[in-house]
Amino acid sequence: MKLGAIHTALKRQIFHYQLNYKDRRLDDDNPLEGKMKIIAFPLVTCVLISGCANLATPNSSDRTPPSLSLVIYHSGPVIDSPNTGRYTASGVNRADRCVYVKNPFRVTASAADDGGIREISIGTSRGPKARESEGDIFATTTPDQPIQFAREDHKIFTFSNPGKSPVSGNVIVHYENSRTYKNASLSAVYEFPAGVTEGIFRADAYNFRVDPGNDRSASLTQIYNYQVRLAGPNNTPGSSCAPGRQE
Repeated sequence: MKLGAIHTALKRQIFHYQLNYKDRRLDDDNPLEGKMKIIAFPLVTCVLISGCANLATPNSSDRTPPSLSLVIYHSGPVIDSPNTGRYTASGVNRADRCVYVKNPFRVTASAADDGGIREISIGTSRGPKARESEGDIFATTTPDQPIQFAREDHKIFTFSNPGKSPVSGNVIVHYENSRTYKNASLSAVYEFPAGVTEGIFRADAYNFRVDPGNDRSASLTQIYNYQVRLAGPNNTPGSSCAPGRQE
């Protein structure tokens, strides 16, 4: 399934989650700004009632990794602010891209797979941290399970679904077989701590493929080495910067 333009009505649904932002006015006469277009979803009336055409039957024998896109809203944390992004069809892809951003800013990862999306995650290194105030983290398709789990040193931790893992610091949404979708998006607001001016993003998407040994890499699509740098007085948010070293 190809990644396409998001419906204006779905933009209204997304803004329902952004309750902590004062400026969330939508202008129906203007399309979503920026170079990046997110996955095409069913009409919002269908999504709000049952998800209908977007619902998927999990396919454990799926041989094709999901499609995945990563969007950086470089001018602020609101969805309809200017953005820049990187598409990838499937598989593991190194972005080797760098963009100047304001502080804070928003990042969205969108995945598509006819056999169902099992999980989407967004991770960072050397830089900004995901915020966890109301409206900062959301998924456009809500999972049935409000809680997910992380393990470390034989301990099990619980956190919100979608939410920020207390172990890895990644923002994750996870779907079970009971209800999964062909299209799903995960979005989070990020902020640079004091003294930090750059970071590297990675986005992962998994479908429901199961192989002997439960090798999850068989169903993985990943975008990595997408770098951001805090814009200064001489830098325009959204303009390109030279990618630095990768971790």
